Amino acid sequence: MSFRTRNEEKSYTSCKSVLLRAKDFSFAPTLIPLLRYRNDKACVTNRYEFSSLYSNYLSMDINLININDVYIAEIVSDTIEINNAQDALNILANCAYQDARRIIIDQKNITDSFFDLKTTLAGDILQKFSNYNVKLAIVGDFSVYSSKSLRDFIYESNKAGRISFVTTKNEAVEALLNGIRV
Repeated sequence: MSFRTRNEEKSYTSCKSVLLRAKDFSFAPTLIPLLRYRNDKACVTNRYEFSSLYSNYLSMDINLININDVYIAEIVSDTIEINNAQDALNILANCAYQDARRIIIDQKNITDSFFDLKTTLAGDILQKFSNYNVKLAIVGDFSVYSSKSLRDFIYESNKAGRISFVTTKNEAVEALLNGIRV
């Protein structure tokens, strides 16, 4: 399988420009190994090279936790990484590409409008995780939010088990491994 641009004579001069261009796609991590370069400056041959190159353009680190061949991706960042559904989809795709179908993210890495249910952002983002069968644990202190509807939403999400709102990383790992023999 090969990737061709609309403009055949355009040549990429480095992986940097390809990565920046590929960020426009929903599943950029899956496209990178398929790209064929027209020069010998840089090539991405496997996902590990891709991860190290792609992470230079993101302000986050993805730590993989392996428990009995079950991979959990922990998003580590000091900034807000999820501002909209597309950001969540990009993180989801990057983690899935690294064989992690379970993700831990801190509350501080998600925009505050996520926790205002009137914006429908929470529903849009969590629908992505549900559609792609990826479990998510959000770690934080949710008592700061006074909304009864948000408390009910958190309660129902925790009850279902696909999306978990927890207070510690250990609780997150436990919630994500729920139903798996360890």
